[in-house]
Amino acid sequence: MWWYYPYYPPLFDAYHFYLAFYSWTYLWFYYVLMAYYMEMFRATLDLWRKYLESLVKGGS
Repeated sequence: MWWYYPYYPPLFDAYHFYLAFYSWTYLWFYYVLMAYYMEMFRATLDLWRKYLESLVKGGS
């Protein structure tokens, strides 16, 4: 019946995608983790560049 509406099982949308993946906590963790991964990528490239420069310096 129509007055049972709030107690129906979620047939089509089990959770609200926008609310689940664009909440403040999700966006904060996404921002922090992306900043961390970008920094680790930059540090890795920097170490790789220094290693290659040391190889070139040692070879010449």
